[in-house]
Amino acid sequence: MKTGLITVLGILLCGVTHGQLTAEKSILCVYTEYTPANYLDSNGNHTGFFVEIVRELFERRLNTPLTFKIYPWARCQTMIEHGEADFIMTIPTERRLAYSTYIPTPIWIKQYRIVMLTDNPKKSIIELIDSRESLTASKLLVLSYLGNNWSKERLEDIGVSVINAPTVDGMYNMLLAKRADILVEDTLLAQTYINTHKLQDRLVITSGIIDESPFHILLSKKSPLMKSYSDISDALLQMKEDGTIDRITASFITK
Repeated sequence: MKTGLITVLGILLCGVTHGQLTAEKSILCVYTEYTPANYLDSNGNHTGFFVEIVRELFERRLNTPLTFKIYPWARCQTMIEHGEADFIMTIPTERRLAYSTYIPTPIWIKQYRIVMLTDNPKKSIIELIDSRESLTASKLLVLSYLGNNWSKERLEDIGVSVINAPTVDGMYNMLLAKRADILVEDTLLAQTYINTHKLQDRLVITSGIIDESPFHILLSKKSPLMKSYSDISDALLQMKEDGTIDRITASFITK
């Protein structure tokens, strides 16, 4: 009788915990504001297609509450390294994978294009650039921002001259001030920035794709989420296969 009761209780407990992560409290995601991927709306709420994808993943599919906090990008990465935050959403570079583990299904594939001033005197040359190699050969001075490991590893390390602004806004402001020739950014993010700040007459995006980078969820190796890696991976893959990731992203592209 006692054995039967223990068995029943075990089944009930398994039923309660199924679909929940091992974290005993709200898990922390940190990011730097970057419209429309992740930002605060006019009411001070965290939103963006990155934010809504991980909300669907953790809160709705894995029954685990999320907390979001905004910091400078370099600090976000340091917090993941030290286990002070549970995950970030970014490119899994070699440096980041020293202290984090990425979920295989990408939440976004970023396509990098050149952004330049509409009156740039080198416009005819810039419009022909369609790879990292041709960008290197052009000898142009490129703007990026602190903490952007992509530009460090994919541009600087192959010989492209890069100036790093303190922030994303600073990067655009330096371009407008003609402190460099161009910046390289994802089409969606660049177009959103241009539209939001009404810069259509001053900035233009070229058609050539310089590079592509898949964005993933990176779990801190010191986070309790590591114990639920398989559950997170399976749930995110299901979101990709059932079209949820694409629907969420599309809803922000059309806004």
